[in-house]
Amino acid sequence: MGVDRYLQTIDELCLLPFGLSWEEDEPWRVSGDDFYMVPLRISDSFSYPNNDPAVYRAVSAEFERELEEIGRALDSRWGVHELVPMFGFYELYVDQEPIPRLFQHLCNFGFFGDLLVWRREGRWVGLSVGHEDKEQPLVLFAVVSGLSDGLPG
Repeated sequence: MGVDRYLQTIDELCLLPFGLSWEEDEPWRVSGDDFYMVPLRISDSFSYPNNDPAVYRAVSAEFERELEEIGRALDSRWGVHELVPMFGFYELYVDQEPIPRLFQHLCNFGFFGDLLVWRREGRWVGLSVGHEDKEQPLVLFAVVSGLSDGLPG
């Protein structure tokens, strides 16, 4: 799937009314009362025989390039993105403090990387690359939410 297809998926998510439930039949695809999260791309796992660190570095660099490409496309469409750090949510999660359900899912998945965020029409769109554990696949994902908790501004 290329950047154009990723952008089409994000556009489709932005048009959905909140509150639709999805079957959680696809890994890393979840919905809630005020959010949707979908994987845009999932790598192969890095368990044996794919556990070569050089392979991981190459795949990780490829996913980061795709994230940057999508980011540039959305920056030109909606203005420069904001960076939302996950560290504060991670700390609350580890301390078993309440956090918004979307961020709880991200923490459950082990996705602690910062989110690139764009605000548009009462919603926000977020992108990042997640990687739960060294043997798990990399996941380039998008979220669309009406939730404002923890976001700057």
